[in-house]
Amino acid sequence: MSDSSRLSDQVSSITRYTPDGTTTFVNGALCRFYGVNKETLLGKNLYDYLSPEVGSELRRLLASATPDQPIVPFVLPLLLPSGRKLWQEWTYRVLFDDGGKISGYQGVGR
Repeated sequence: MSDSSRLSDQVSSITRYTPDGTTTFVNGALCRFYGVNKETLLGKNLYDYLSPEVGSELRRLLASATPDQPIVPFVLPLLLPSGRKLWQEWTYRVLFDDGGKISGYQGVGR
């Protein structure tokens, strides 16, 4: 079984991004939570879905990660189409290449 298959089966929302925020992977739980299919999210930029304030805070936190401290917790405020406000807890792992440069991010939300 591939890593992508295992991630797709999880009940938590899981996603991966390039350093600029482009979505490269989403699992089934994330698609079910947001009521969309994978094709709707893949290739889209994470920051396009966040308010400027929330996006700036997330960028700041992700940039503060180091290879020794790659985990970044983040609480994402969501406004549902019904008008209901919801908070979703995310844990991001900042991925680094061999030279210590950020190569991407993986997020797990619940």
